[in-house]
Amino acid sequence: MTTINHIIAILIVKVLSLIVYHSPTPALSSTTMTTVESFTIAAQWQGDAACVYRPSIQTFFCDTARDGINAEFSVKFGDASDIPLLGDVDGDGRDDPCVYRPSIQTFFCDTARDGINAEFSVKFGNASDIP
Repeated sequence: MTTINHIIAILIVKVLSLIVYHSPTPALSSTTMTTVESFTIAAQWQGDAACVYRPSIQTFFCDTARDGINAEFSVKFGDASDIPLLGDVDGDGRDDPCVYRPSIQTFFCDTARDGINAEFSVKFGNASDIP
């Protein structure tokens, strides 16, 4: 992620955190398999763990022990076409797995961190926007 994209992602997550306090909307997450690859997202934001997202299985992995050995936390969330994001959206001091679905310009965040449902969703942006 380039520096500008990283800054934009942080700003979007911060805006989402402001929005979510006023109008949470439940949304379901579904999962579909895709190609194998991993990339780093959100490394140690506000004291949280280093995390990666593996698109092949739509799963976030976080090294909460910060020892670089294993992921002590993982959650499967989103669709294969989603763009993963992490950030403390609900203000509890922990990063929440979120995804942006470009096809419907909607953010989904799993603040319960259970991989079952998004506790809120926010439709925002245009089809050509990048979160």
